[in-house]
Amino acid sequence: MSPNDVDPATFERTLSTILTLDESRASKIGRALVQMGRYELGNEVFKRLVALHPGSVTAWTNLAVSYQRLDRSDEARKTFLQALALDPFDEAAQRSFAAFQAEADAKQGEEQPPAS
Repeated sequence: MSPNDVDPATFERTLSTILTLDESRASKIGRALVQMGRYELGNEVFKRLVALHPGSVTAWTNLAVSYQRLDRSDEARKTFLQALALDPFDEAAQRSFAAFQAEADAKQGEEQPPAS
C-alpha cells in the first residue's frame, strides 16, 4: 500500500501518529514520497519532522532536498545551511549540499548569455 492508495484523511492520521512515535520511519516515508515525485507531501513530512525534532540534521537535510526538488532554491540553501550549522561534519548533509551547489551552478551557467 502506498500514499497513492490511501485517502488523504487516513494518510494524515497515520502520518501524525508516525511522526510523533518514530522519527526514522517518518523520515523513510518522506524520502519515499520525494522519490515518487510527491515533493509537496514529502516537504510537508519534513517540515513537521523539523518542528518536532529541531536538532535533527537528517530532518533539516531532507527538508532542504525536498525544497530543492520543488525548485525553491533560496529555501533549500537556507535549510542546508541550517543543517550544517547543527553539525558541519555530517557527511550526508555535506554531500547533499555539494550536489545542490553543483546543480545550482550548472543552472546559473545555462542562464548566462554566451560571451561575445
